[in-house]
Amino acid sequence: MKRLLLCCVLWGVSFAGAVFGEATQIYRWPDAPPVILREDLFGIRFRLVLQDKGAVAAEKFLRAAWEKDRAPEVKAYVAWVSLWPAAWGVNALIPPAECERVLLEAIEEGSAVAADVLARARLYGQAGLARDEAAGVKLLDLAVERGLPRALARRGSYRIRGQHGLPDAQLGYAEVRRAAALGSAIGLVEVAESFERDSRFGVPMPGVALEYYYLLALENDGLGWKKLQELAEKKVPRAALLHALAKVRFANEGGFIVPSVVRRHLAFLEKEGQDEPRAQVELGVAKLRGGDFSRRDVEAAKRHFERALAHGNDEARFFLAYMRVRGLAGPQDLAGGLQEMTALADAGNVRAASRLGYFYYWGTADAGKIPKDPAKAFHYARMAAEAGSKPAAMNLAHCYKHGIGTKENYVLAAKLYWIATDYGYYGAKEDLVRQLPFAKVP
Repeated sequence: MKRLLLCCVLWGVSFAGAVFGEATQIYRWPDAPPVILREDLFGIRFRLVLQDKGAVAAEKFLRAAWEKDRAPEVKAYVAWVSLWPAAWGVNALIPPAECERVLLEAIEEGSAVAADVLARARLYGQAGLARDEAAGVKLLDLAVERGLPRALARRGSYRIRGQHGLPDAQLGYAEVRRAAALGSAIGLVEVAESFERDSRFGVPMPGVALEYYYLLALENDGLGWKKLQELAEKKVPRAALLHALAKVRFANEGGFIVPSVVRRHLAFLEKEGQDEPRAQVELGVAKLRGGDFSRRDVEAAKRHFERALAHGNDEARFFLAYMRVRGLAGPQDLAGGLQEMTALADAGNVRAASRLGYFYYWGTADAGKIPKDPAKAFHYARMAAEAGSKPAAMNLAHCYKHGIGTKENYVLAAKLYWIATDYGYYGAKEDLVRQLPFAKVP
């Protein structure tokens, strides 16, 4: 009977995938159908309880939800925890056989998380569930089609390594990077570890692994920071440089690091990063900003950006245009600088889009004669947040919370505040906690 039910669901997966593929043209991230938004909010609340109050409170939270309302999102998380209790640090709530049943029900009711959880259980035969690779891949595809970044990250990792009949490394890299931008860095973890141990070409490639650990650190993932430091201590070429670069960029983007630590890494970049354009950009940003870890020096900032620009670095191009808008280290060129910033943003430069969103949100408070423009503030904040900018995610959350350039949407505001909270952005968790009581999906 279970086998028949699974076959029916998988037939529905194929059909629903086609239908949902059309539906995805109607909305863009972070929008989603109500069933997915309810799942997002439930996951945020569960994780906050787990982080703030511990495993006992988290288990109590799940049990209360399970007894009160067996909605798709509740079924998905109860089954997820019950199939992987050690990973969550929470006791299993239901047996594996019941997990399979409730996951199938939740999938039929529209859950993306349930599709992802059952996909992994099928691929690996978790907790004694029948292993079925073909069914697992179809379920994983459905989770991706329903917009789950975690599923996209996992599928990208499988493609890179040619697992489960998904051999397409180029597409896999794109999916892993896209998933990280949307909030799931697990693909970066798996790819980095794969290249460090034994790449798909048969030999370890520590240089490639380093770049992925660097990206992981920029997501404020503990493993990324740990591995960069370990590899730097082992004198792996460029590890110390990328470790310093990650620390400085994270601080420049608004993440908190003890100022003395940032100053130490800035000094390292000054000494060892002369031929690394990314290092020159971050040195320039630190001197442009000033503050706790660097003395403000706009002339020195301009020199750093010009060195990076000589290597064709577009982030340096953006910051030089920004300085022209502000009239820093040279005459003000508001029209020309803004035109170049806009062209860069429209071409996909994330920092340019993020800064434009900030400019148009605050108007004259930051950029001289640029007036507030709610529609443009929302447009560029959304563009940058979708590409992975955590400062832009905070700005976009404010837009949804206050109705800046868009309708008020407390659910999407909470979703974005969570992304910024998970990143460690200052003030994001406080905003999230204040927002959650008002975040309700009809």
